[in-house]
Amino acid sequence: MSDSNDFSFTDGVNDKPFSMSTWVRPFSTFGSILNKYSNTGTDREYRLYNQSGTVFFVLYSEGSESNKLLVRTDDSPIDSDGVWRNITVTYDGSGNPSGLLMYYNGVLQESGFDIGSYVKMTNTSQDLIIANRPDSTTNSLNAEMDETSIFNKVLSQSEVDELYNGGSGMSLN
Repeated sequence: MSDSNDFSFTDGVNDKPFSMSTWVRPFSTFGSILNKYSNTGTDREYRLYNQSGTVFFVLYSEGSESNKLLVRTDDSPIDSDGVWRNITVTYDGSGNPSGLLMYYNGVLQESGFDIGSYVKMTNTSQDLIIANRPDSTTNSLNAEMDETSIFNKVLSQSEVDELYNGGSGMSLN
């Protein structure tokens, strides 16, 4: 999807709160799920991906690969078994690792942690890419996806539960 400020979560000075949620039915244990990320230059904002069955979500500080906040699934691997799974990420905009959370099938995973020195995201011109990366043909996700949603707020545990347990998503009005 073309770049839009609606998909960037910074006002240029501070990060803004947001949440992302998607249902994924994987047929492999590797690939990008949802991202505004390029492996070249500093066009990096965030990236949700599956690597060896572990789901990672990364916020890049000012486009730097070496400074970031990261959260991942604990011990709930995403197998290539074709079973639907819900992944929800929330970020409170604080710049702190504790403000970055991941829910896997409605269950809170470990809190985020930082690598290097996270400052803030940068609003880049990178497009929002679903199930791939713009700079790679080897990072495509072999999966089906549904109910992919981005929110301009931190979802509560009860809202995450509603997304997971509702079976038909939630009203986005």
